[in-house]
Amino acid sequence: MEKFQLLCFMTQKLFAFAKGECAEENPDSPLTQEVMTSGHLYLLHLKVKINLQFDATTFRMTFGSCCVSDTYFEGLGADAFSFLHMHSGLGMMQESGLVVVADKLNSWRYLSHFRSVHRGASFAAMRTTTARRLLPAAWGFLCPVHTPDGTPCGLLNHLAAPCTVSSAPAGALGLPALLCSLGKTREMEPVDGCLRTSYSNYYPVLLDGAAVGWLPKDVAPVIANTLRAHKVRGDKVPSWMEIVLVPMLDEPGLYPALYLFTSPGRLLRPVWNLALNAQELIGTFEQIYLDVAVRAQEVLPGVSTHQELYPHTMLSIIANFIPFSDHNQSPRNMYECQMGKQTMGMPLYTFRDRTDNKLYRLQTPQSPLVRPYMYDYYGMDEYPLGTNAVVAVISYTGYDMEDAMNNKKWNRRKANNQLFTLNFFFLFFLILLITIIPISKESSVVDNIKACGNDTGTSNLKKVCITLRIPRNPMVGDKFASRHGQKGILSKLWPVEDMPFSESGMVPDIIFNPHGFPSRMTIGMLIESMAGKSAATHGLCHDATPFTFSESEPGIELLRTAGYNHLGTERMYSGLSGLELEADIFVGIVYYQRLRHMVSDKYQVRTTGARDRVTCQPVGGRQMQGGVRFGEMERDALLAHGTSFLLHDRLLACSDRSLARVCTRCCSLLSPCLEAPPPEWAQTRLGRRTWICKMCHQGDAIELIMIPFVFRYFIAEMAAINVQVHLNVA
Repeated sequence: MEKFQLLCFMTQKLFAFAKGECAEENPDSPLTQEVMTSGHLYLLHLKVKINLQFDATTFRMTFGSCCVSDTYFEGLGADAFSFLHMHSGLGMMQESGLVVVADKLNSWRYLSHFRSVHRGASFAAMRTTTARRLLPAAWGFLCPVHTPDGTPCGLLNHLAAPCTVSSAPAGALGLPALLCSLGKTREMEPVDGCLRTSYSNYYPVLLDGAAVGWLPKDVAPVIANTLRAHKVRGDKVPSWMEIVLVPMLDEPGLYPALYLFTSPGRLLRPVWNLALNAQELIGTFEQIYLDVAVRAQEVLPGVSTHQELYPHTMLSIIANFIPFSDHNQSPRNMYECQMGKQTMGMPLYTFRDRTDNKLYRLQTPQSPLVRPYMYDYYGMDEYPLGTNAVVAVISYTGYDMEDAMNNKKWNRRKANNQLFTLNFFFLFFLILLITIIPISKESSVVDNIKACGNDTGTSNLKKVCITLRIPRNPMVGDKFASRHGQKGILSKLWPVEDMPFSESGMVPDIIFNPHGFPSRMTIGMLIESMAGKSAATHGLCHDATPFTFSESEPGIELLRTAGYNHLGTERMYSGLSGLELEADIFVGIVYYQRLRHMVSDKYQVRTTGARDRVTCQPVGGRQMQGGVRFGEMERDALLAHGTSFLLHDRLLACSDRSLARVCTRCCSLLSPCLEAPPPEWAQTRLGRRTWICKMCHQGDAIELIMIPFVFRYFIAEMAAINVQVHLNVA
């Protein structure tokens, strides 16, 4: 009966849409979507496996009792862990790829894994962009900047900082009776009863998708407000219930009804209820019919119903760690959300007990002098990700072009890093080999050695786990970035005596090119530089929370009090000549991060090595000691520079140069071959064999030429499909 009543409601809604009385619903809008968490997927997978086991189970009746065969629970435990592939599941558009490895590169990356929401792998292959758009209904639920650029852009989103997913079971018991008892009289009509007037004067009431009754048009707002009061107080109604009254309007909108939701998987976020003066959880569908003010100055009496707890609640946790993000260009905040998860820092403290394949550790991490409120709220000082560096904005030599940075030799061990790698060796194979197995060509230190057996620890030792600690000090080519998406490559390590210095003797750690600011528009980095300078001189930590402004302790006044220019500029002297630089140099302190992209992991050098058996060209890949790919774009670049001999050297001499014989008369590369030896040649091994052409049966027109071996392979492939290639070498 419940399904029949729901079908009747759907039919009414369809007729209203056909007559233009209601608008079309958007399936890509967050108000029509729910989040499937890991617990839901586990439950779904368990149901599927149990149903498959029931279908495969044979029953037999013995003395009136049902006995299950011995194969009932066979393999059920193993199937519970095969979660990577699912044969069915509530209309899901993908069966695999439901598991993400939560690696601990740093605390930001580990935290963001548990706040990410993926639309689905099938949407990445779609050519439409409607699924990737950020709609206004996602305000406060999905972060507008914490999404990767590229293929998963708009599909891999992250929850806003205060947003949660309802996980409590549906609490719909007793709600229909509560709706009937809210008024003095029995105002709600039963869903299967007869209405006093026409349907246009009543709101249908739906509870978790089931039609439960009808409410008069003038009573429905009162009932909705009463339910909201019970929800805020937490009595009679669960606090995670979503109350949505879609009003009847003259213009077509969503279908008018009173929708009540208590099911799990819905996005909820806290706001401040102005009428009840208390905190309330609202959902995505509920939010579009509420007037939520961002600041106290925006509250309109009689219009605004709720207010945001903080102005920055629309951002994710990672996006809230960016200082002065409201002063930066939006793409730069997106880049920082991704680069912050690639930063080497202090991911954990139990390095000796971990079994990760690769871990990074920053030796001298520091606490940022300029930090947002959320940074302290989540205690990120326990897992820092960078160091405070003195940055001078100046074009000093030519090594700072195209985002390159000049660094001084960091003799104070700033940004020094360590790489922990894990290596397993089976004792049985080591005994058979009795030899030395090289692990890496880098100098490293054995951090610890563990002898391992089975999972229970009852068997003999089978393998050895050796953890190596590899020092990774900054070198030319390593990647650095500020917290504003300003990434750069270390281009030169200057001695301290060659770096520019100020009147007080301060030598900058990083020289930043001033051309990096106008195009990127990262004004927040300029503000952080001045705020960090004033914080260092007075021993403070400035609040860099976005969308907030305070007149207390302004950085300009603090700089002037400390004896610095209020604009943040200083007079500097050249470290090469000792002369004073003509321009005022902008100098400040910026929190810099070192990314995991290092030259030691990416450089590739080859002189001789393995070659492909078919084409005789060098193999590719750093693990195979292969060469670097030389493609069409590199070829065009060498031709444009007129370096044809270098092109000849790269593509022939150092690649697959080979000697071949060609017949100049018939222009064939495949016909020349050695003549058949005479019978007496096999006995005496004397005589000299000559090259002859199988087509013209002569040997006076055969020449020796130098060609790439892949060209010979190409001619052989063409001959296999009866295509003859003539080579004119006259």
